[in-house]
Amino acid sequence: MLSIATLAALFADSGPSIYSTRMISSNWDNKKEVSRIVDTSFFIQVIFVLFSIIFLVMFNYLRIEIYILLISIIILDYVSAILRGQNRFVSTSIFQISNGIMKLFLLIIIGYALSVAMDTMVIVILYSGSILPALIILFCINRSLPRLPAFFSFNYIRTGIRFAIPAILITVAHYSTINLAIPFVNNYYGNIEASYIAVAFTFGSILSFIPSAINFVIMPIIARTKENNQIAKDLQYYLSITFLICGSVLAGLLLFPDFAIRTLFTPDFLPARIYFPSILPAFLFLALTTIFDAVWIGVGDLKIPLITSGTGALINVSCIAISILGNIGPMGIACAFSISRVSIFIMMLAITLKRRKSLISIKCSIERVGNE
Repeated sequence: MLSIATLAALFADSGPSIYSTRMISSNWDNKKEVSRIVDTSFFIQVIFVLFSIIFLVMFNYLRIEIYILLISIIILDYVSAILRGQNRFVSTSIFQISNGIMKLFLLIIIGYALSVAMDTMVIVILYSGSILPALIILFCINRSLPRLPAFFSFNYIRTGIRFAIPAILITVAHYSTINLAIPFVNNYYGNIEASYIAVAFTFGSILSFIPSAINFVIMPIIARTKENNQIAKDLQYYLSITFLICGSVLAGLLLFPDFAIRTLFTPDFLPARIYFPSILPAFLFLALTTIFDAVWIGVGDLKIPLITSGTGALINVSCIAISILGNIGPMGIACAFSISRVSIFIMMLAITLKRRKSLISIKCSIERVGNE
């Protein structure tokens, strides 16, 4: 049920939240425009939520618990997007951390205090209710709750929807390259091999999670930047930091795989180390690619990450099909993921090098369209 609500929220708010963050940061000098964007992004968010609910109903997901979870996830992401667009990264972190702490408190502490088995509805209400005290804490810190809609810009509604749809497609393509390998291995080669490859993907996710803090700040920073040279410098700087950090972690995992596996898992999963050389380097390329994605989204051109991530998703599916039909084994499926991620990085690097001088012109043209 939580996975269904999370998946629905992925479609409902990944696009609108990215749009809100980028446009608020880009227009930060014009407070009137920021107010219009906040109000309009709320309306856009409602539109996508309604579409998600319609799809859930069409697939016969009629349980009220799913919709409660969906709304709570949307609220969390909406508020975080507004704060992130304002470059209030500390407030965003406090808001998200306090929400997580409240979840633990409500679910664990209250659950133990009641000493009874809670039904699904009670769990959902406690899980979703954590957003209310988190909002109160945020309001006490900086009194920066998003305003309710006062007026809309129909031009922003139009451009916002046009922006949100490719952002959703980029997110889906990105996650598809990561999440297809394990179920295919499990289906064709059994759960034991799937568990081994899952261990490798877990360490890869840890490796690629490291630059998430960079990705958290770089997109709104780029959206606010007006100088082409500064955008290029920021891209080089964040790529270098990501490469150094993730490269060091990758080297440690490849040199000491047994130690890493024993630390997080048990010796039963030591055979998973055979997947490390084929899977983990791909997560380094994934981490670097996300920096490029953040920069292109920051300047407002989603076509580039949409092309690269979409093509990479097709490459991944094609390589998986070849591996299965050729009976290459689970290693073939692991290599399919690696080939797709390396391909995405090469395409992104080539396109960025070719079009690096046009970054600021793209950004300025998009600003003009949004303000018309």
